Amino acid sequence: MNVCVVGAGIFGMAAALELRRRGHAVTLVERGEIPNPEASSTDVSKVIRRTMYPNEIYVELVTRSAAQWREWHERTSRSIYYQTGKLIAVRGFGPEHEALAGWETLSRLGKDVTELTVQEVNRRFPQFAVSAEDRLFHDPWAGY
Repeated sequence: MNVCVVGAGIFGMAAALELRRRGHAVTLVERGEIPNPEASSTDVSKVIRRTMYPNEIYVELVTRSAAQWREWHERTSRSIYYQTGKLIAVRGFGPEHEALAGWETLSRLGKDVTELTVQEVNRRFPQFAVSAEDRLFHDPWAGY
């Protein structure tokens, strides 16, 4: 199959490399130099997260991509994904808030995101000040 990938940021390059590895003919198109200093993938605060989206298809794509990042990590012996986990605190938002909707989607799909009590957060993450007004979630998979 002939495939054209538009954008040579981290995700475009990753897609092109994997397609090539699978035997496809790939053309990678980038409007600027590589790495493009204007690309979002050159930002030092780049993260991949699955908790902020209520869309099941997106959650599945992110979960599958995590497996691919880990495979590349093993294959290259380079640290390219750091699984740090993520604590999410939501206060003063209704049930339509994206974090709550995302958590509910992950729970429905049986993913390993858990809702924590204030006491659990105080014990596990004493560096954070949380209150009884907060809804607290932990995603052990999150990272950068």
